[in-house]
Amino acid sequence: MIKRFKPPQKLDPAEWVMVLISWMIYLGGLIFFSENDNYWVLMVLGALPVLVSAWSLGMGLGVISAFISILIHLLIHFLHPESVVSLNSLLFNHLISFSLLAITAMFIGHLRDLQLRSTTELNSLSENNKKLIRLSQALEATNQLTTDLITSQNWMEKIPNLLSNIGLAAGVDHLVLFQLTGSGTVNYSGRLYHYWAEIQSKYPERDNPSIPEELTTWIESAEVDQPLIGMLDELTEDTRNYFFLQDQGSYVIFPIFTRVSLWGFIGFESYLPNKKWDSPELNTFRSIAQTLGSIIYKKLIEDHLDLRAKELDSLQKASINISSSDQLETALQSVLSQIYELTPAYSTSVYLAKNSHLEIFFTLGKNKQQTLPFSHPGEEELSQLVATTNQDLYIPNIAIFNDVAHANSGPEQAVISLSLKAASEVIGVLNIWYDTTRTFSEEERTILRLLADQATSAIINMQYIQAERERRILADSLRKANLQLSDNLELTDVLESILKQVLLLVSAIEAQIFLYDGKTLEFGAVIYAEEVQEDPVHPPNPDSIFYQTAQTGKRILIPDIQAEEHLQNTWKTGSLVSLPLIFHRKVIGIMNVSFIKSGQLDEELLQVLDLLSNQASIAINNAHTFEAEREQRRLAQALQHTGRAIQSSLDLEIVLDQILIQIASVIPYHTANLILVENGEMRVVRQQGFQKGSDQDIDQTNNIFDISRFTTLVRMTDSKKPMIIPDVSQSPDWIKTGTTKDVLSWAGAPILEGDHVIGFLSLNNHTSNYYNQDHAEILSAFASQASIALTHARLHKKIHELAITDPLTGILNRRGLERWGQYEIDRAKRFNSPLSAIFFDLDKFKVVNDTYGHDAGDEVLIQVVNCCLGVIRSIDIFSRVGGEEFLVILPETSLPIAIQVAERIRLTAENCSFRSNSHQIKMTLSLGVVELNEEIDTLSELMNAADQYMYQSKQSGRNQTSHP
Repeated sequence: MIKRFKPPQKLDPAEWVMVLISWMIYLGGLIFFSENDNYWVLMVLGALPVLVSAWSLGMGLGVISAFISILIHLLIHFLHPESVVSLNSLLFNHLISFSLLAITAMFIGHLRDLQLRSTTELNSLSENNKKLIRLSQALEATNQLTTDLITSQNWMEKIPNLLSNIGLAAGVDHLVLFQLTGSGTVNYSGRLYHYWAEIQSKYPERDNPSIPEELTTWIESAEVDQPLIGMLDELTEDTRNYFFLQDQGSYVIFPIFTRVSLWGFIGFESYLPNKKWDSPELNTFRSIAQTLGSIIYKKLIEDHLDLRAKELDSLQKASINISSSDQLETALQSVLSQIYELTPAYSTSVYLAKNSHLEIFFTLGKNKQQTLPFSHPGEEELSQLVATTNQDLYIPNIAIFNDVAHANSGPEQAVISLSLKAASEVIGVLNIWYDTTRTFSEEERTILRLLADQATSAIINMQYIQAERERRILADSLRKANLQLSDNLELTDVLESILKQVLLLVSAIEAQIFLYDGKTLEFGAVIYAEEVQEDPVHPPNPDSIFYQTAQTGKRILIPDIQAEEHLQNTWKTGSLVSLPLIFHRKVIGIMNVSFIKSGQLDEELLQVLDLLSNQASIAINNAHTFEAEREQRRLAQALQHTGRAIQSSLDLEIVLDQILIQIASVIPYHTANLILVENGEMRVVRQQGFQKGSDQDIDQTNNIFDISRFTTLVRMTDSKKPMIIPDVSQSPDWIKTGTTKDVLSWAGAPILEGDHVIGFLSLNNHTSNYYNQDHAEILSAFASQASIALTHARLHKKIHELAITDPLTGILNRRGLERWGQYEIDRAKRFNSPLSAIFFDLDKFKVVNDTYGHDAGDEVLIQVVNCCLGVIRSIDIFSRVGGEEFLVILPETSLPIAIQVAERIRLTAENCSFRSNSHQIKMTLSLGVVELNEEIDTLSELMNAADQYMYQSKQSGRNQTSHP
């Protein structure tokens, strides 16, 4: 009833003005008609404010207005008694008037209330109609986008467009779609999609791994399928921040079910502070949620079917690639590549069991390319745990996985570790890494388990194929090795060939062979694998395991080289096998094979090495036998070759060179000397191996020395037998000099001509105890050859000198001139150097012969030659052309210098007094001088040119020099 006295609505100023004016008119009428008996006029006039107030202010206030107007009217009549007829009549009239005015006010107010109620209902109907249209548009947009989602392949990408259309049609300020991407109380995570009616300055990330605690309650209570409705300020701050909601306003959130599973939520937010969600809105929003759930369920079914088809296709591809591949790496790459087709992994790796532990074998990156094998933090321990327990592990977050040490030292990421089982034995582990935390569905676990089984099949097949291939390779390699070793009997080549076969058949990094003579291990050969740095090979320590192998004849295994006392400073890290090389129960050497990793070596590898060591023993023995036979042949061939060299050349210089060269082919040495005895003096005539420019005592070629300084030479001179000093440091007969400071072993032999020592052969070696008695006998044989060579060469030299020498004067004759003169002309032409010639004749020499006799003439010729020899150089060619004619060829001499030389010869002869018996004879010379030029090419042309100028001197009066 109280509501009747309240204004029906807020009045506008015009209505208040109209109410005020009506009361002013009424009051004005009362004042104007107050003195007259105009009772009914005033009653009618009072109806005006009552009607206006009832219409504007409502029924209750209209009645009050009527009451007020009657009271005012009564008050005026009481103030003016002359107008009052009687009290009863006055009261009755005003009661009748009040009743009429009240009834009128109630009627007018009721009409006003009916008009306002009709207007309100019409407005409400209009708003509801608009809301229904908007909601139907939202449903229509949902249905239209549902069709788009059904026909779309990447339907998740269409969700933002769907929300935009629904939000616009529903007229909400903010629409949020939340997809539940995790499960379990701890592992809930979500993906958010938003729509805002107004443009936002910052848009949130779509994926959010952590959700607020309040949302967990929503998820657990979503089974009742009831919306969550309330005011925004009732939510926790974490929830508002997570969904990017305002602090004021209202919200409604519906769960989205895909059949029976909760997929997520869709939320509608209004910023209006008193927003009330009515039933049509709630029903529409429920329909939208149900429609989304249905279509999402359908798309999930399609995705599931597509995934199954993709899984089957991946399994088929992997099977085909495995069956067509003969390499384990290729087969594993095919299987692991299918994992990237099915799951968002970023790294996969395979560990294989080897010698009771796991080793990383293969790693494949997200680009499906093989990478260098590497382990994630804790991956080795994780793989070992799976292999030990034979249980697969699905770890959503490795950072909080405490069963493996160091696993939580890396970033937060998920990992699947699957055992690769053959029968009941674990042969490896497959690890699949994800760059974020995640959970794994049953479908995903099933397909990955199938791929792991395919990887197991690939490993088993490839291991079988690899074993067969290795057996074939081993058999073929052993056959080839036998052929190669039988074809080549050179010891060095045999040793290298053996070691090459070792590296070919086993994964070693280095292999060595040492030869054993029963006392000492001597280095034979070494070979390294590719990309392995070569290190110097040190002599084995007598206390090392190498001598132990040689002395016991048993194989020794070293799992860790650095743990062996005598190998720490001479070998790299890793493992080592030392195998004896035995032939006819005799150890003839050892073979050392090292590997890059430490640890025990498997029995199959050792069997291969045993086979190779047996082959090596046979090959080395054959090479030794061949070497001994070849040594005998080499000695015979060297002696034969030396004899042929002596017979084929009578040049002493060539013969001397051949002697030391041929000795080196049979008896190795570092330095050697050939010493000759000439005129009772010793001198070194040939050397080999000495550095040029070094200080030498007896080793300087052509340097004469005293034999008494060297006891070894004195003893060989006396005994006329070869001498050996195996270790010069232990011999009192050895004299150390500047050039023999590095000599540790020496061999020498005398060169005999009949019963006389004419020289020595001396060999030096830098290895102690190198020379033995066998070397002495060989060297003695060479000394005999050297003796024959020296005798023949000296005889030939003497005969040759007689053939080119003038027997009277001792200078070159015409034959010697032709040999050396033409040589100097050719050399001057080749090097473009000057050369001159002096042709002279004794004046009136016939008179000397006729007067004093030919013997006196011969004496004069000899003395003239001796005088000329004192003037010319040793390099000048001085020859007797015939009778009293002589020619001097001056190499490296121009014409002016040659003229001066000719004048010295002429003046020397003119000033000399030649004696023959008791006679004093004076002689003069006529000389002609020419220089070699472009027109002169031969010795004959040069002699003719000089002869013409000599003839010119004769014609001009003799005793003079003529020249161009």
